Amino acid sequence: MPDLLRPPLRLTLLSSPDAKAKNRAGELERILDSTAAGIGLSFDEDASPPSGAQPLGEKLELKVFSSAPPGDAETWLDATLHSVVIVLVDSQLFEQPELMDWLRACAPKIDLKRHRLIAVPFGESEQERWVEADKAFGKIQTLPWWSLDTEHAGRADQLALRALHFMIRVVARAVFGGPDWKFRLFLSHAKLDGFYLAQSVRSFLGQQPWLETFYDARDIEAGTSWQQALEDGVARSVLLALRTDVYEQRLWCRQEFRWAEVYGVPRVVVDARSSLVYPASELALDGSPTVRIPDGNLARVLFAAFQTALRSLLFQRRVQELQRIGLLPPQGPDVKILSVAPSVETLAGACKDLSESPDPGKRTIVYPDPPLAEGLGAAGEAMAREIGARLITPSQVASEKP
Repeated sequence: MPDLLRPPLRLTLLSSPDAKAKNRAGELERILDSTAAGIGLSFDEDASPPSGAQPLGEKLELKVFSSAPPGDAETWLDATLHSVVIVLVDSQLFEQPELMDWLRACAPKIDLKRHRLIAVPFGESEQERWVEADKAFGKIQTLPWWSLDTEHAGRADQLALRALHFMIRVVARAVFGGPDWKFRLFLSHAKLDGFYLAQSVRSFLGQQPWLETFYDARDIEAGTSWQQALEDGVARSVLLALRTDVYEQRLWCRQEFRWAEVYGVPRVVVDARSSLVYPASELALDGSPTVRIPDGNLARVLFAAFQTALRSLLFQRRVQELQRIGLLPPQGPDVKILSVAPSVETLAGACKDLSESPDPGKRTIVYPDPPLAEGLGAAGEAMAREIGARLITPSQVASEKP
């Protein structure tokens, strides 16, 4: 299958046909279906793509199997650019020869550049049997079910978060060319009425030892320019804006959000306002994914941040493929990749940067599908024409292919 049309990412869940294992797989599927399966850049299956655009089939695929294997392991892995395979290991799994043979065939094909295999043993005896079942299994670190959370009720959510993080890491490794990239959250909040919420978010993130880092003003190194450090922190992170009642009134909150817009970084808004009526906002907060946590469920915030980051990475991975086959110019000063749907401010910043590029004939701005709505699209086209740039999405690029 041409890489242009190959789905960029597939998550596969495998379990034995045992009722308990299937229930856990079903619970994990429900969580991921609501938080991750809709991630993607393709058009809705029931809707027609915009005129002239070619749908690229970029939705994350979520597949669940019990007992019967998916098919030939090598073919299954090669059908997508990246795969994450999670196998729930109970005692009944070892009584499924076809499924075990598929996993044995799959394990040697796993390389961190393209694929991950995550075994989740339910107990210590299952852990030991899994490691002893094949040499290749013993070389891959497991993720024991009991280690996910001290409370049984939280383990499915934790496994779903870890699954999303695995997907983020495997795609990011390809996009950024190495293992050093880290998922970063920039916490933007008003101290006047957002301090305690920010403290709660920090505490929750600190309880995830597998989550590498997050960033706020406390991370600024002594002796550095704090303003430059804040701007750099926003530019390299997913912005998490805690939208409390006074957030939009605070100078630096507004500045941090505007930096996120100009740099086109993924952003998530936590709506923690308490009033019933508010004036119109000068910030484009409503253009970002928004979550509410009246029940105190901070995992919802991290799910939204992961979803936003993964969507951005899948887009960048598709752009990478379009560049590899020559449908987009290679990365350089003449190309601007906007990894989230752009606002006017984002487009203006991109045009300003490109206006100084050395080759006006190659100036290109690429942003995620779907194409911008009529009004914003017209404004963006006008700004792009002013500097001689092309404003385009991956599906529109694909439709130009001879």
